[in-house]
Amino acid sequence: MLNRIAQDQLPLSAGLTWFDALTDEEQRAAMNELHLYVHQSHPTPTMVQQAVATAPIKRGATPLALLRAFPFHIALPKIISLRADERRNAFAALLTLFRIADTQRRITSCQDGCSHDWHHLPPCRKPRGPAKGIITCAIILSLHYQRYLTTKHISARAKSDRRCTFGL
Repeated sequence: MLNRIAQDQLPLSAGLTWFDALTDEEQRAAMNELHLYVHQSHPTPTMVQQAVATAPIKRGATPLALLRAFPFHIALPKIISLRADERRNAFAALLTLFRIADTQRRITSCQDGCSHDWHHLPPCRKPRGPAKGIITCAIILSLHYQRYLTTKHISARAKSDRRCTFGL
């Protein structure tokens, strides 16, 4: 889900809908995973400021205030540890930052191709019938993510499910 949003295969709103449907424990796990993704995307101060300016939350929201007040490496753990009532805003802010940083990384570091399997996701296909492709893809991803969270060991299949390399 996170990589699909970063790669514009799904809108940010689908990610927020997915996040809202998770349990408290699943939201914390999703935030921890997003923390790793954002950290690995190596956002620059310019990217952080762009995320602060474009995140779909109120400008005074705590996660944005933290990103404005502290260097990224200090703000990130503070954002991850925010209270549950701030978690949705934190998710939106960090997902916006991840989208910006990962897009830039794909343009610069991976422009001639790369071996990052998360940069080679199959597209979400629209199903036949009345269902909407984005919603169906988000539901399928949510179900697979929940199954991933319930496993104690990350098997090869769980890893592929987590990266959404299953057929949609």
